[in-house]
Amino acid sequence: MTTTTSPDTMLWRAILVGGLFTIAIGAALTFWPDISLQVIGWLVAIQFVLVGAAFLIGRIITGGSTGSVVLGIVLGALGIIIGVWAFRNPDTTVAILTFLVGAGWFIGGVVEAIEATADRETPARGWVIALGVISALAGLVLLFYPLASALALAIFTGVLMLVLGVARVIQAFQIKGALGV
Repeated sequence: MTTTTSPDTMLWRAILVGGLFTIAIGAALTFWPDISLQVIGWLVAIQFVLVGAAFLIGRIITGGSTGSVVLGIVLGALGIIIGVWAFRNPDTTVAILTFLVGAGWFIGGVVEAIEATADRETPARGWVIALGVISALAGLVLLFYPLASALALAIFTGVLMLVLGVARVIQAFQIKGALGV
């Protein structure tokens, strides 16, 4: 006897698996934020090493002008060195990434608020200015407290993912019930 899986049956199962996966990530971020951030630091480190190695090897294999090959070797080696350093210092890596996000929020918020202040024709001008100021202030918090901010964001994200994951699991079973399978 052959059974086929309908697209609807596959849908509820996919939503269920996605919901369970979201719950797992949310739990890790919520209950073990420090370890989760360390893993993120390690993943960034691994990415730097792999991309650096690929760049280095790729430049040697593909060749090109002497300057291009030398630059490729230098950049590839630099990527590997940064990756090894990041692997040994995952907390610092996360702090640097958080600092960069904070810088982006701060600069973007300041620019947004200044542009809206200068342009009286900006739609919802008051909101744009207020959100620019809020973004700039949030950016300052990340700039001054990058590791504490990363931990707080990890926990907040984890709680949101737990809620979303549970909602997806409930949705999957509602779909299953509606299909009668």
